[in-house]
Amino acid sequence: MQPRASVWWKFCFVQALTLVRVPLIFIFLAVSVFCRHPVPEFWFLVAFTAMILSAVIDLFDGYFARRFQVTSRLGAYADPMTDKVFYLTTFPTLVYLADRLGQHTHARVLLVLAILFLLRDQWVSFLRSLGALHNLSAKANWSGKARTLISFPTICVIYYYLQGRLTGACGFPPTSSMHRRA
Repeated sequence: MQPRASVWWKFCFVQALTLVRVPLIFIFLAVSVFCRHPVPEFWFLVAFTAMILSAVIDLFDGYFARRFQVTSRLGAYADPMTDKVFYLTTFPTLVYLADRLGQHTHARVLLVLAILFLLRDQWVSFLRSLGALHNLSAKANWSGKARTLISFPTICVIYYYLQGRLTGACGFPPTSSMHRRA
């Protein structure tokens, strides 16, 4: 049996991993919306790194909770909440960026995807609430994990497509200025 203090620190570590995702995604939002366009390479890398860290941490918080045997109801609710913050922040931001760059077709497609993702999340929340009313567990399952494994990298790639190639980040030549909208 583990000493109580050890379990407490492991629990706090796992919860901190889950909750640190929120400020990371707000860093992404702030840079994406408030920096001049095109975003300077340094700020692009800050936003892109914050977004990627948020996505990667999501993969590991549950892993560490199970490994350290500190799974909790708090974590079971906090993790989906931080996922919602991720989607509620990134999708509208990507729509905004695509529209700001004059890529109206991309903006429309992203808007439809955003609505579908957010509706799916609301549906799952509704079903979890119904389950809670009847003392049923609504643990995460493989479909949610598959969605996360597909959507997080896709969102990162779309952000790179919209912002990174404008800055010439990561060694790629910057996009011609005639394709940018001031």
